Amino acid sequence: MHTPQLTVMGGAKNDRMHLSAGFDDPADSLSGMLSLWARVGRDSTGMRRVTMSVLPSTVSQGGQNWRISSDEISIDTARVVVNDFMIRTDNQMLHVDGVASRSRSDSLTLRLNNFDISSLAGFAMGMGYDVEGRSNGTASMKSALYRGELTSDIGLDDVTINGIAVPPLQLDSRWDFERQRVRILINNRTTGDNIIRGYYAPSTGRYYAEARIEDMNMSLLDPILSGVVSGTSGTATAMLEISGQNRDASMAGSIEVRDLATTVDFTQARYTVPNATIEVEDNHLRASNVRVYDSEQNGGLLTMDLNLQHTSNISYVMRVMPRKMIVLNTTSRDNDLFYGKVYASGVATISGSKKGATLDIVASTEGNSQFFMPLSSKTDVSTADFVIFEKPGMQLDTMNYLERKKLMFERRNRTRTTGGSTMNINIELTANPNAEVQLVIDPTVGDIIKVRGDGTLNMRIVPSANIF
Repeated sequence: MHTPQLTVMGGAKNDRMHLSAGFDDPADSLSGMLSLWARVGRDSTGMRRVTMSVLPSTVSQGGQNWRISSDEISIDTARVVVNDFMIRTDNQMLHVDGVASRSRSDSLTLRLNNFDISSLAGFAMGMGYDVEGRSNGTASMKSALYRGELTSDIGLDDVTINGIAVPPLQLDSRWDFERQRVRILINNRTTGDNIIRGYYAPSTGRYYAEARIEDMNMSLLDPILSGVVSGTSGTATAMLEISGQNRDASMAGSIEVRDLATTVDFTQARYTVPNATIEVEDNHLRASNVRVYDSEQNGGLLTMDLNLQHTSNISYVMRVMPRKMIVLNTTSRDNDLFYGKVYASGVATISGSKKGATLDIVASTEGNSQFFMPLSSKTDVSTADFVIFEKPGMQLDTMNYLERKKLMFERRNRTRTTGGSTMNINIELTANPNAEVQLVIDPTVGDIIKVRGDGTLNMRIVPSANIF
């Protein structure tokens, strides 16, 4: 948490301490004052113990004022005793009370009353998901410090994920004494259908869950693939099984996708998939030879592999094999280095992870393609060293060498406006006479050179290194 205005005051004497901290972060509309006292000593058996209490404190964010307080909280080597720890507003409350120990006779209880779950979903926000909703109910754990036995009955209402409504849910868990594990059920309260069911065994760290999620909104893919695709729509039904032990998890099943549509950010080409089956095996989501169409219903094939082995760094490979499809559909506002509408046949591959993405295109032009490449100034086109005029028997003019170098320096160091893309691009495009290449010198006065013919266009773009 970034706190540009932080004040801390406190003091300690005779094994007692008092601490107060105030903070104010206008950028995030976050401010507060936290205060507590603590005492270090020993109980009647001589065991060292820390006793503390949260004095009336406040935290404000976005116009919401939270009040935090507790009676005594004592901590020793055997147990933690919590008395009336509360976080509340005028219409919300989170309350914790009880004893956490290794004994089954001790239990710690959580009570939620209309509590905003967005404050508990910070991990989702880090992945690009804004989770909102309300929770009501209780959860209790016996023997919380050793093979805890969890029982819960919590309802989730008005839940949205990135503005997409989720049906009201009921989380129910019960301890299975015979198998020494907790059973977990999540149900749709509107239909009564079971969405997730499974178990967790604290003694071994093993878990298993099976899920059936219907009509899942495919726009939830956009945060995962941010900077690669956007404007995703469509629905999916997922039937999945997740099993594992501790951090070692494995996912399997299948996902049926319907009416998927998405736009590739760099090329602005939009593609649709009427239906597809994604097979899930060993944490990989794979689809092969799926029919895909552009905005003019030209067809091709799509193959994908989404690797969820490491959820903190999801990786992917998507390969489109277009057949006379739109592969570039940009204007100068999208990309000032080059733009146009290009039809092509070949292979386009997008691969990447959290560390970055790469687009590789190997294709040949089709149809009535137009490709525009603006020059960086009004300098005569002959000074640009990527344009060469040749005539049989003539030597190349070398008088403008310094001017050509100046132009290259200008292009490499000017500010890019490539839509904020951080994707590395490699293009090998075989141009046929059906494609028109225009070198735009000064569009205000019509200074444009139009070219048709055969040739190969190779481009390499690395935005992070300012390479074009």
